[in-house]
Amino acid sequence: MTSLKIGEKGSEDELVLTANDRSAFKVPEPVDEEPQIDVMEREVWLKIVTSHFRDGYKWRFTDGGDKPFTADMEDAEFLNQALEGKIALSANDTLRCQIREEQKLTSAGLTKEVKVVKVIEHIPGAKQFRLL
Repeated sequence: MTSLKIGEKGSEDELVLTANDRSAFKVPEPVDEEPQIDVMEREVWLKIVTSHFRDGYKWRFTDGGDKPFTADMEDAEFLNQALEGKIALSANDTLRCQIREEQKLTSAGLTKEVKVVKVIEHIPGAKQFRLL
């Protein structure tokens, strides 16, 4: 295609685009800029939604808000105790944790990453007893 005509021929509103106009429609390359990063550490209560013991898998927690979120479990001591059976985890358990939240702002958008640095306290959830 060598040209594109839009509008009524010969009218004031007629627009003609030719191959020479192609460069005007090129999307500029994104500028490599230094991302803005904010890191905050704090102590929070978390409820376990799902736990994963394989490397690379994130745990899912809720902090009492509307939506669960994922986080990397970095507390090797806590993980080892759970893997060795010294700690039994269930869906109703609550953890007091030191977490690190990292927000990153780039030209592509805003992202947030959460890591559980240390499990300070583990409160097992209520157990249902058998009636019979």
